[in-house]
Amino acid sequence: MSESIYFLNDEQELLKVCGESKIIESIQSKEITADKSELMNDTLSVSVLDDKKIRDAAFMAVRENDDSFSMYKITADSDPRGRLSFTGVNFAVDELHSFIVLDMRPSNRSIKQVAEQILGYTNAEWRVGYVDPTLPAISGTFYYLSVKDALKQLQTFGCEIVFKCKIDGNKITDKWIEIYKQIGIFSNKRFVYGSNALEVVRQRDRSQLYTSIIGRGKGEEVGDGYGRRIEFTDIEWKKSNGNPLDKPKGQNWIEYPEMTALYGIPMKNGSKRKRETVLILEDIEDPREL
Repeated sequence: MSESIYFLNDEQELLKVCGESKIIESIQSKEITADKSELMNDTLSVSVLDDKKIRDAAFMAVRENDDSFSMYKITADSDPRGRLSFTGVNFAVDELHSFIVLDMRPSNRSIKQVAEQILGYTNAEWRVGYVDPTLPAISGTFYYLSVKDALKQLQTFGCEIVFKCKIDGNKITDKWIEIYKQIGIFSNKRFVYGSNALEVVRQRDRSQLYTSIIGRGKGEEVGDGYGRRIEFTDIEWKKSNGNPLDKPKGQNWIEYPEMTALYGIPMKNGSKRKRETVLILEDIEDPREL
């Protein structure tokens, strides 16, 4: 376990490094299900001496080795009796839930190739690092899934994924995944979220916040069943015409840019990217209503 905790703001910029003399408790736990149906449950629980510079921290990180860090999104914090306590979950699980894989159908391709194609939907924000060369070739379908869910599906082919990043100077400069056949050993120990908290005075939860939506309605009738779902790609919105947002024809998503500026995903170039999700409305048959 690292002897220092790195605290970062909403833009993933370094606020302060708390050394061993400031740390009261630090518990890092990594767990993955035996059937690999879920991404690793990677958590960090930290208590440090009170410090106003980190009271509003959004992320924290620990050094894994000379070249990489594990970073955590702070989901709960408290300030009991002269200390600050934070609970965090691996930031990748939240961040990668907001990138959408539209349509992938790999056939007999290596897991590394498939992972690279999945992460291609992050616009080069994430890359593939080490991949176990003994993993088998796979075939499958990844259709309108978040990158997070696509990686979950990839794991069911017999691999396990870890997430890493690099802090250089005062910001994140690299984010990548590594893929192994098996990372650890089977254990009956289980970390329960919140079990180390003495007193939660306030809680922040941004895991379900999105600033962009791909809308999908009822499937179009084809023969005896239904085919592709309707979308609003060909609908144009203009705020100048009284519409709530601007959306040009040919775009299958709508975005609230002011919210992206506040809550978007911090990019390595300093900008913010929309947090996107797919919303399915089974009963909507008209693209304009959708």
